[in-house]
Amino acid sequence: MMYQLDDDDKIKILTSIEIKGRVSDIWEVLTDVGHWDKWSKHIAVVAGKFEKDESIKVRFNTPEGKVHFDRKLVIFEPQRVFCWEGESMFPGLKDHHIFYLEEKDGGKVRFVQADGFHGTERSHEVVLVEEQLKGLYDVINAELKDYMEKRSTAI
Repeated sequence: MMYQLDDDDKIKILTSIEIKGRVSDIWEVLTDVGHWDKWSKHIAVVAGKFEKDESIKVRFNTPEGKVHFDRKLVIFEPQRVFCWEGESMFPGLKDHHIFYLEEKDGGKVRFVQADGFHGTERSHEVVLVEEQLKGLYDVINAELKDYMEKRSTAI
């Protein structure tokens, strides 16, 4: 079954940006996880076999310091979407983080980064953290846009 972003009830944070370029080029950069530090100062490390049902390690650089996560790729549709999940920093909640590409008219791609904590009770603290993450994801989206659009003009 093909993944549908609109049907995902685990999403609590939804960010997106339009990038000039082709889905295949953006997908290539997103799945070249050993080199995410080329385009983002906020995603320091993604390591592991980047395929569905495989485990990966992720390290984000946040204003509060480095944050490490072990995740499993639960959705992986080439040229379209991948999603990792794992235990969150909140007991009883899982993190559900999606990267989604949608081709648009005029040589543009809509890049969506969505996330959310799901599981047991969602506290006020969880909602506040999600609001902070939204701001971080907007910055990461802008970093990817800048990198892709500079890269396409250099070719």
